[in-house]
Amino acid sequence: MKIDPNERKAHYVKGLALVRMGRAQEGQHELDEYLRQEKEAQAQIDEERSAIASNRGSADLVLQGHAEEAIASFKKSIQNHPATTAIRFNFGIALGLIGRHADAVSALRELIGGTSGEDFLIDKALAREYETLKDAKTSQKYEATYIRNMDTALEEELH
Repeated sequence: MKIDPNERKAHYVKGLALVRMGRAQEGQHELDEYLRQEKEAQAQIDEERSAIASNRGSADLVLQGHAEEAIASFKKSIQNHPATTAIRFNFGIALGLIGRHADAVSALRELIGGTSGEDFLIDKALAREYETLKDAKTSQKYEATYIRNMDTALEEELH
């Protein structure tokens, strides 16, 4: 009997089948693998939920007008969830909303090329920030890049 080793429920089914067939040791091995993968999946879910809650809490502080608390909260969230691009993106947006446009540009530029198909959102935010900083040439560059990347993302969705 062969299974997809990455399909955790298959380990469970195979483990039970082996136990019922009298092959308890092999069955227990499969059940142990199922439990290991289940724990990993739960840890990933917990990390994602924690990152979402942290991101929302930081964003809420911005919306309530608590700029410095929001910045500190975003920085802590980034430290706790370094792989969560959404937190870093929202941090850049928040910096722009509170008037720290040069800092927003720096935060957003760090994200370019590191997201999965959503660079167009970063490009649009950068275009807006450069426009606010009165750098029309760079703003136009990012606006054009935004349109090109958005078009590419839409084409990929259609195929």
